[in-house]
Amino acid sequence: MPELRRLARELRRDFPATTRLELRSIVEFLWSVRVHERWTVGLLLLEQFQPRLDRRDFPFLRRLALRGRWWNYVDLLAVDIAGPLVAKSDRGGTVMEGWTHHSDLWVRRAGLLALLPGLKDGSIDFRVFERLAIPRLTEREFFMRKALGWILREVGKRHPQAVAGFLRRHQRIVAPLTRREAVKYLPLKWRNTS
Repeated sequence: MPELRRLARELRRDFPATTRLELRSIVEFLWSVRVHERWTVGLLLLEQFQPRLDRRDFPFLRRLALRGRWWNYVDLLAVDIAGPLVAKSDRGGTVMEGWTHHSDLWVRRAGLLALLPGLKDGSIDFRVFERLAIPRLTEREFFMRKALGWILREVGKRHPQAVAGFLRRHQRIVAPLTRREAVKYLPLKWRNTS
């Protein structure tokens, strides 16, 4: 991974004027053959040029999540590429609502994880996450339960009361795995009330 990151940085340095459409073409070329290193470099290029992306790229990113269908691709795509875009342009979660209701687990996971940067920096209201997360709490899939716990754990570092309240309100349907992840860094006073 360090070598792939180095390669992506070099490509950005060597081709700084790459437009968003050129970037998408490069990523589509890299993703035309299912080779882990090609796919990863494609995502790392999207991360390097992330500020060039805009709302028009959400369908493209969703297609990548649908094609990637595994945590190492989907998590990078959701948190580091779609996440900043969501934080600045989808504060109400309208695009991510469609993702979180998608028939594919990996698109649903990406939809929730894409909220994480905005939740952490406060540009997305926690109630948006709660509204989109509630239907996912009853999913039995490990990767969904883990993602929910990860988001709650990270948000809980800055907003422990919000996470404790969420866990308290939904205690009957929060999976043990999600709960274990969510309370990992909560102060003891909030763990006991959640």
